Amino acid sequence: MATRGHPPSEDVGDMPRTFFRKAAIALVLGIASFALGACTSPSSQDSEEPFAPKASTLNNAGLYGPGETIEVGGIIAGGKDQPKGGEVSVGYPSIMRMTSPPEGVSVSDFKGGAFDESSSEAMKEQLGFAPGPEGSLPLGYSYVVVELAMSNTGSETVSYDVSQGRFIEVDEAGAVSSIGMNDPLWHDAWEGGNLKLYWIVDIEAGATLEIKLLYVLPDDAINDKRLAYLVDPGSANGEEGFVGLEAFDVAGQIRG
Repeated sequence: MATRGHPPSEDVGDMPRTFFRKAAIALVLGIASFALGACTSPSSQDSEEPFAPKASTLNNAGLYGPGETIEVGGIIAGGKDQPKGGEVSVGYPSIMRMTSPPEGVSVSDFKGGAFDESSSEAMKEQLGFAPGPEGSLPLGYSYVVVELAMSNTGSETVSYDVSQGRFIEVDEAGAVSSIGMNDPLWHDAWEGGNLKLYWIVDIEAGATLEIKLLYVLPDDAINDKRLAYLVDPGSANGEEGFVGLEAFDVAGQIRG
């Protein structure tokens, strides 16, 4: 559901979030690889694309623009790891195109240090591109840094999986297709520790976390009028794919 100055419709508010909840709980318990690109090993990093259903569509509220927010589910930190919906409010992103990683960031920092030569080779085989040892990209690709402000609107500290954000293209019917990377290469909120929890950030009650995430995009997609940034991966719906996706319209909004 999204904040648009009036209460969302009941069908959107009651939309299930089974996929995210199961993925987030598994991550926090440390009993599964990351649903959107694990860092435990090169093979798990580049595992089968999790958002490759037969059909995926946006929720019936469509894309969200500047000044709007998307509400996503976090899980209560501690306790019994019970999933909680609508605990995190994600603001409209600021996106910058770059020719190299951010200052002070190297390939050795990607995915918490788990991105190595074999990871690069697997990424190239799967996606057709990958950073070189010094961070260089093939002709026709650029780094993009996404800056997000995520606010915990609940009364308890929540944990949130930042790896679910990704770029997509949206057609006139609202169907989506992935573009660029399956998950980010890096984020700036990592403080070390258990690598299995690399993508998980804690946000205290009433607090706002500002975070930067690094991706790679094809240059021809950066100015594509269909470009969007997916925030909420929605819910699995059997063989029909993922439904209820929530995304920001970022066409023409990438600077640099």
